[in-house]
Amino acid sequence: MEHKITIMKYQLMFPRMTKKLFDEKERIYQIAAICIRLDELQTKGAVLQKMGKPTKNGTKMTFAPVQRPGECEAEMQRILEDGKKLGMKFKDKEEE
Repeated sequence: MEHKITIMKYQLMFPRMTKKLFDEKERIYQIAAICIRLDELQTKGAVLQKMGKPTKNGTKMTFAPVQRPGECEAEMQRILEDGKKLGMKFKDKEEE
């Protein structure tokens, strides 16, 4: 009899993505989050399900493997959109 194990979701802790980093260098924090999402998508085929609030101990991120066709492309589009929004947000701050 063959047993099959399926990963439904998994959670990672990023201890360097702290509340202090978020408060002092929000752009770096946001860039790190986007890079992590992209890496998880490309290396493990997983999409972000939930991102915890930054704490002094770091940030928890929950990922789930891609289940349906098109889900990978949709997540890639969300990552690109978040990157564009981040660029616009900080571009506006620099102009002030």
